[in-house]
Amino acid sequence: QDAVVAVIVVVALLPFLFHCTNGAGCIRDKSNIVYVKTHKTGSSTLANIFHRYGDKYDMHFALPKDNTFYAWPHLTPDRILNTVWDYEENEVFEMFCSAHVRYNKEALSTLVPNALYITVLRSPFTHVKSSWSYWGIPMHIRAESGVTLTLEQFMTNPTENIELGKKGDKMLLVNSQAFDLGLDNYPAKEEVQALIDEMEEDFFVLITDYMDESLVLLKRKYCWEMEDIVYISLKKRSGSTQRLDKSEPSELENRINKMNYADKMLYDHFKDKLFREIDNDPGFEEDLKKYREDMYAFSMGCNNFQTLDDVRKRKTLEEGNELTSSERRCMLTSFDSQAYSKHLKWKEGGDPSTIECETQGHSRRSVLYSRASGVPDDVIANMMFRYGLGNKLLVNVPRNTPKAGEKGVDEFHFIPTHRMVNYFVQSAQHPLGSELIRKRMQPKSVHFAMVMDPVQRFFRLWRQHSISSLLGTTMEEYLQDPLAYRTKLGADLQYDLHNGMARSFGYIGPLNDEKHALSVGTQLSTNIGFIMVAERFYESLVFMRRFLCHKRSDVIFPLTPNNKNLPDGVVDVNLKALYKYEHVNERTQNLILKWNSIDKALFLRANALFNQVLKTQVSVNEEIALIRKDMRNLSTRCINNPDLRICQDMSMLPLEYIMHKKKSPN
Repeated sequence: QDAVVAVIVVVALLPFLFHCTNGAGCIRDKSNIVYVKTHKTGSSTLANIFHRYGDKYDMHFALPKDNTFYAWPHLTPDRILNTVWDYEENEVFEMFCSAHVRYNKEALSTLVPNALYITVLRSPFTHVKSSWSYWGIPMHIRAESGVTLTLEQFMTNPTENIELGKKGDKMLLVNSQAFDLGLDNYPAKEEVQALIDEMEEDFFVLITDYMDESLVLLKRKYCWEMEDIVYISLKKRSGSTQRLDKSEPSELENRINKMNYADKMLYDHFKDKLFREIDNDPGFEEDLKKYREDMYAFSMGCNNFQTLDDVRKRKTLEEGNELTSSERRCMLTSFDSQAYSKHLKWKEGGDPSTIECETQGHSRRSVLYSRASGVPDDVIANMMFRYGLGNKLLVNVPRNTPKAGEKGVDEFHFIPTHRMVNYFVQSAQHPLGSELIRKRMQPKSVHFAMVMDPVQRFFRLWRQHSISSLLGTTMEEYLQDPLAYRTKLGADLQYDLHNGMARSFGYIGPLNDEKHALSVGTQLSTNIGFIMVAERFYESLVFMRRFLCHKRSDVIFPLTPNNKNLPDGVVDVNLKALYKYEHVNERTQNLILKWNSIDKALFLRANALFNQVLKTQVSVNEEIALIRKDMRNLSTRCINNPDLRICQDMSMLPLEYIMHKKKSPN
């Protein structure tokens, strides 16, 4: 109880913390900031500090399109400029801090003129030890060359051993900090010295090993407030500067320093400069002590917010929840770079379809979509084929009839020999195991599907196949004992009618299996990365776009009478589902669910997973509104100009479209 009271008191006092004077000589001659974010140096903590500083003073941010890189590892000005979100030629910014970039003065000064440049350096020894494991370099070497090496073994011959792994390993391990600052991995010492001389003019350099000291010096030198440099840390530190032990380095450290001679030159120079400035700054130690005390108190006050992930924090901040200034500060201080970048785009009124994406801004290039029998998903299958062909990706071509003499994928789909498919649309009529299909696909494929209410699916299939007329009985009479009608109905149709969605995803058991329905339905849903729900079509469309990182224009279609992909002729953009909902009395519903127990379990599990996804998404309703607006506009265009190529392509049934675009192999 006392601990809870203490936390409440600390949170209440947060606005009064951080008051401290700066050094007498502090200057504000450079308000614009460029932060060159180096790898594995504590740079994400610093990025949050600069995000908050710029946010506090309403600075104009140069934000990365993909929230992760400004063209890294590329160095050319054009590529860097092209990675800035919503950038217009000759536009200038005040803050550049959100992602990794390699230092190129020409590009960065174009974006942020008259800027203070800031970066952070770390001891090469600890940097390499951290990078070795974090980037998985020993796994890369083992995978690429079949060689198992410890760091100690690697360092006996680093020049040769670095070539055993992946190309990117060198960028992240060998003089990585110099590489981020614009040099190559093996620069001449004269080049390193020239860089140091240049950085002396424009840079403030922090040292990871002395992060608190670096930040307090930054505050005192450039007239920042104490609250500007705080970060969340529950570790109590000594009030004064503790300089690292100068004992004799180990053999491993000597070898690392020799390999990373450029990083060592940079680190030694700017570490020495840091301490020269600290030693000549009266009042510094008192400020450092106060900073650490205030930061610990702040961190304790924010501790309860650490259980929230960044998406939930964004939802809390962006969806109108009432927050105190202290609660808001806690949430912002714990954002990672991607979350803060997205939050700032939201603040600028950014389109959620350009902000929200599960990948790093690049569309997935290996996608398996499994169609479920009886689910009205022609619009989705059409999208997949159109996206694949429109982006010059290899797609599967379904065969009109199974090919004799072939088994597995090639029996039902045409795929060029020795080629790996990017986009694969799995037929509901000829389901194949996802693992079998993925062997014919590009690596790192993702898998998604769509399900629907089993009652509505059963009712639609019953009507579609005129089963009452076929059997001469009512639906309720049939459902009393479906097994009695197997011969007359036919096994194939009956298996499709009962648990047909589950069969499309790999279920091969009896007509129904109530006893194992829950476990089977759960297992089937686990094999699929993301499941759309037909009754929640527009939410599903948003999640699908974000899951695949497509553009909004890739997921719209015309709601016009001649669009063959629209079930039941539905043309109302405001409907939640994309089919006409049929009223079914409660008794009949229960009978249908009894005889579709696995589909029921699958559907319930899919909805539960869907709700979990919904909790992790921001601005869903805003994106739905934009999609509906785009679809209305497209529908008007297609009604007025039905011969437009885009209207015709979107209105063809999936198989019709793919055969129209490619020659049928049959």
